[in-house]
Amino acid sequence: IGRRYKALSLLLHPDKVRNSCNGNGAMIEKAEKAFEYVRKAMSLLKDENKMKHFKDLIEEGVKQGNRDFAQQQLQSSSTSDSQSSTLEQTQEKAMLKIFAEIERKRRDVERRKCNQEKRERGQEDDEVNKLKKERNFDKNW
Repeated sequence: IGRRYKALSLLLHPDKVRNSCNGNGAMIEKAEKAFEYVRKAMSLLKDENKMKHFKDLIEEGVKQGNRDFAQQQLQSSSTSDSQSSTLEQTQEKAMLKIFAEIERKRRDVERRKCNQEKRERGQEDDEVNKLKKERNFDKNW
């Protein structure tokens, strides 16, 4: 993982891209985003707890894929279905579903947190406006 990270980071580093693309702003911006993505992935993989969590998720996806494949095989034996997929495809599909569900939940939590912060800022602004109005009323009274 370390060697691949180093190779990717050398390939995607914004300074390297800046020198090779002669100041193309779009390419530099894409390189910065890609480099940040690779750096973030490496920091996740360095953390032993997160690495174990990801391995457990992958193992669960493989198990779910095995179950789905067995179920597909039972269904396709009873019907002549030429659309059956391989075991690896079924396992990969199950893993992708697991990671997609986790990402969906993460985004949902992030959205709720953002809405809560907006609500709190709105309440604070209302309080400030209320105090200003009270001071203005007392001043004019």
